[in-house]
Amino acid sequence: MTDSSPVDLFGPDWWDKVLAAWNASGCRHSLGGFGLSSFRVSDMDVERIWVYWDAEGNASRESAGATDVPTFSASRRDWLDFIDGRFTATAGVLRRRLHLEGSFRQVLPYTKAFNNLARVARPFV
Repeated sequence: MTDSSPVDLFGPDWWDKVLAAWNASGCRHSLGGFGLSSFRVSDMDVERIWVYWDAEGNASRESAGATDVPTFSASRRDWLDFIDGRFTATAGVLRRRLHLEGSFRQVLPYTKAFNNLARVARPFV
C-alpha cells in the first residue's frame, strides 16, 4: 500500500494514475469496447469519475457523461476490499458491496475485466 490520503484516494489524480497503468497493462484489451461508465465513492466527498474504454481497451477519464451509463458505487472500505482482491466484481454486486446502476447484462461480459482493473489499481492504494 502507498500513502495515499483519503482525500486524494479515488480522486481525479488517483484515477489518472490507475488509468495510465491500465493502458500500459497486458489486460487492457479485456475492457475493449466497453464504452463509458462512472464510478462513485458513496461515503467520501470526491467527485464522480467518468471513464471511457475505447475499442482497444484504452481508458481515458472524461469530464462528464450521460446518466444512463453503468455507474459503479461503493463505500470507501468496500472499494478498498475489492481492489485488495477480497471479493470479485460479480460477488460484490451480488452481496451488495458494489452497487451497479444500469444494465447488468451490459456489464456481465466484462466482470472479469473489472477484476483485472482492481488488480491494476492495487499498487495505488
